Amino acid sequence: FHTAPCPCGSPFRSFEVEGREATLVHVGGVTLSPLIFELEHERARRVQLAQIGEKEFEIRIDPADETAAEIVFREVVQSVTRVFRDNGLEDVTVRKSETPPQLTASGKFHEVLPLRAAKHQG
Repeated sequence: FHTAPCPCGSPFRSFEVEGREATLVHVGGVTLSPLIFELEHERARRVQLAQIGEKEFEIRIDPADETAAEIVFREVVQSVTRVFRDNGLEDVTVRKSETPPQLTASGKFHEVLPLRAAKHQG
């Protein structure tokens, strides 16, 4: 709680909320929302984009059908590469990974793991 009056004029005490920060992907000088990546695929249970270097990403999938894994990888890599290119990022590497999608320490699944989170998961 702040001891000074609220700048808005409210008679109630003001305070700041601390907590979770938004998940954002930082690539060079560009910041992207994870919502920009279309990672759902009809032939995969889960698809995850993990940032493993400043300009390096890997695609992790849990295919619904093992015979479709290569198709899913190819289509998702193309889609993610296109998003980077559309945002002026030509020198980003996106590749498939044999690592399955990972959960956070709290057991949650995130479609996008930025660099810091991906290092802790992978």
